[in-house]
Amino acid sequence: MPSHTRRVRSRVQSKLAQVKAKLVDAVQYRETLNFMFERVKAEQITFNTTMKAYEDLLRVRSQEAAQSKLVLAEVRGARDTELHELDRLQRMVEKRKAAMEKKLEERRTTAAQR
Repeated sequence: MPSHTRRVRSRVQSKLAQVKAKLVDAVQYRETLNFMFERVKAEQITFNTTMKAYEDLLRVRSQEAAQSKLVLAEVRGARDTELHELDRLQRMVEKRKAAMEKKLEERRTTAAQR
């Protein structure tokens, strides 16, 4: 019986060693997973922060674009107003110039008749 007991003990020790090895592997695997989880969690925080910054920047740029469109519309309106005013003044100057040239011609004619 002692040899039978030794065989059983040997098998039990072998199984125990296998189970211990599996336990060590499982513990190492769990530690690896925990490390990866913590790393992904930190990267998620960084990603969320970056995305929020991009969203904020996009919102600001959209507001600036809307304001720029309003300013552009105002500038175009002012330009059109000034172009109309310039056209009006040019017509007025042309009329005055024509009237002055007419008076000058009349004076020349009068002067030539004397």
